[in-house]
Amino acid sequence: MTLRCEVCGEEYDEKHAKKDPSRFCSRKCSAAWKVEAYSGHGNPNGHKPVSCTCEWCENSYTATQHEEESTRFCSQECMIKWRAREYSGENHPRWKDNDDYYCGPNWARQRRKTHDRDGHECQHCGSEDQLQVHHIVPYESFDDHQEANRLSNLITLCVSCHHRVEWGSLIVQSVERVLGIVIGHLATVNRHRMAARSP
Repeated sequence: MTLRCEVCGEEYDEKHAKKDPSRFCSRKCSAAWKVEAYSGHGNPNGHKPVSCTCEWCENSYTATQHEEESTRFCSQECMIKWRAREYSGENHPRWKDNDDYYCGPNWARQRRKTHDRDGHECQHCGSEDQLQVHHIVPYESFDDHQEANRLSNLITLCVSCHHRVEWGSLIVQSVERVLGIVIGHLATVNRHRMAARSP
């Protein structure tokens, strides 16, 4: 069957079975058509620039259509300045009132037991490198280091996953586990209150 190429206009022969999808005489003509069809307004990927406003400096900047929903800053410099303000001092997820990371006299033993229980791997991604132990209910929420460092309140995470949990972009524990920890913590607090009230 003889067909005419949509790009160069030359006639070419094509087997009858392939006549429907065939529009070009060669790969070169097919590539030339794609360059023309997928540039400018014809581009289905939406590379048309849109105007956005930076959340930090409030200057206007352009982004592509597919970036419009996710972009917030005109530059990395503005993003860094915004983060420095938003995540400093008490707003930082690792903030401690006295900058002291001491977790009680039993911390080393409990950390070792947690690593052993969790098979020396991150309980989120499975990594065996740079392991840390995370308090599911924050250490500062407890009055007693033994309650804070109970194995049921500890989980092994790699450095990367631990940072993501601390920043709130990752949740690794199950609802049942958290509820059990919170209920246990509240029961302990109530026991302490009742003991303080009794003569």
